[in-house]
Amino acid sequence: MPDMNSEHKNPPRRVNGYTATFGDKALERDYFVHEYGRLGRYLRFFLSAGALLYFMFLVPDYLVFGAEPRFLFLFALRALFVFVSLVTLLALKKPANLPVMHRWITGYLALNCLNFIAVLTLYEKGNPYIQGFSVIMVILGIFLVPNRWVLSVTIAVAVIISYTALLVTSPGRLTGFEIAAIITYLVLALVLGAFSMLRGEYSKRLQYLTTRDLERMTVTDALTGVFNRKKFDDELSRWIMIAYRYHGPFSLVLIDIDNFKKINDTHGHRAGDAVLTGIAMLVSTQIREIDLFARWGGEEFALLLPQTGRVQAAVLADRIRAVIEKHQFPRIGRVTCSFGITEYLPEDTAESLFIRVDGLLYTAKSNGKNCVVSG
Repeated sequence: MPDMNSEHKNPPRRVNGYTATFGDKALERDYFVHEYGRLGRYLRFFLSAGALLYFMFLVPDYLVFGAEPRFLFLFALRALFVFVSLVTLLALKKPANLPVMHRWITGYLALNCLNFIAVLTLYEKGNPYIQGFSVIMVILGIFLVPNRWVLSVTIAVAVIISYTALLVTSPGRLTGFEIAAIITYLVLALVLGAFSMLRGEYSKRLQYLTTRDLERMTVTDALTGVFNRKKFDDELSRWIMIAYRYHGPFSLVLIDIDNFKKINDTHGHRAGDAVLTGIAMLVSTQIREIDLFARWGGEEFALLLPQTGRVQAAVLADRIRAVIEKHQFPRIGRVTCSFGITEYLPEDTAESLFIRVDGLLYTAKSNGKNCVVSG
């Protein structure tokens, strides 16, 4: 079993050892977005191959029933299986569905397992041992599909109960001892599949946390928690390409803390670090989720505003400037910042943008600081 004592310092990030899920619903949702995005190709192949194989069983269906009405009903059931699989495949291709893809998968499994049991009911004289083996394969297949562990177990239990009811309501096919033996094998398959999936889902979530933390460390500033210069450079290059191709505006803002050296000299570097962290927090509360905010270096921050012209950027920058000016920093009091703002032009490169915005920031400093200069 997973180690129940394995905990992270932040409780919502802990993985529940009994359900293999994160305590934080948002984190669980992010995990599924990552997982279904990563396994999209595997899932598409799995669903496509399963639908094709299931439909091909129409050949033995015809050999058994010929043109009887039952064959037409089997055809409809198998066609329905293919239809449900195709709908699930299409849903998997849409990124917007990834956060709730486990619901689609649960619906897919539930409907198709019900479909499978309905097919078995038409084979009144079928070999129950072969049918039992096929049910075992279905149960193990349920645990191969990425899903919440509890949901997969629920579906597998429902399959066992349904098939048990089918055996019990078909008198004369098997003795009570034979039915009990088949059910025992089904339960063993359930236990093995459930235990294997529980360990796998638990381990994958721990690995996801580790990978996400490592990735975050490579793109964030260790002190302030905002993005670092490398991440900003990469995103700036990407937005330049987007703006060049689609002619959409974006603005670049450079922020410099006024008299920062004096703060360090007077109050110490820890106080200076507190100012950097505090300003990063204040700016982060004023910007949109799509905006990119990073520590550019030393006491400078950079802000990229997609789909934003220079005038709008200046309004936002002045609001941020006022918020910072009003804030009282412990032991230090009020701190101000200067802002340089520029908008992307078709001929711009990352270098030309920063040369221009740096010049505008220098003008703001020369004009007495605590002001916004755009150009």
